[in-house]
Amino acid sequence: MEYKSATTLLGMPLVHVALGAGQGFGPRRIAKGWIAVGDVAFGVLFAAGGVAFGGLAIGGLGVGGLALGGVSVGLWSVGGLALGLVALGGAAIAVSGAVGGVALAIEHAMGGLAIA
Repeated sequence: MEYKSATTLLGMPLVHVALGAGQGFGPRRIAKGWIAVGDVAFGVLFAAGGVAFGGLAIGGLGVGGLALGGVSVGLWSVGGLALGLVALGGAAIAVSGAVGGVALAIEHAMGGLAIA
């Protein structure tokens, strides 16, 4: 399935959805736009997918300003393994503040095993 909006901003579609590799194994679909949803998604404002990169990124691997996912990397990060400026997760590693079962931070850490 693929949908790309006719509306563009700075040469990128406003919305791009690209899901499914078809039957069997094959290359993953990549969505690129201001709002992107796909197997792999690159969204300026929002991205959701197995692997998501964007301002707000939600995915198995989320990378962005606010990242949510199994593994998340971002300024503010929430996930099973969270890495960022501020991180919340099962294992949280952060510069400023970390909260989690295992929390490691330079400044503030809180959790089961907290090291600051």
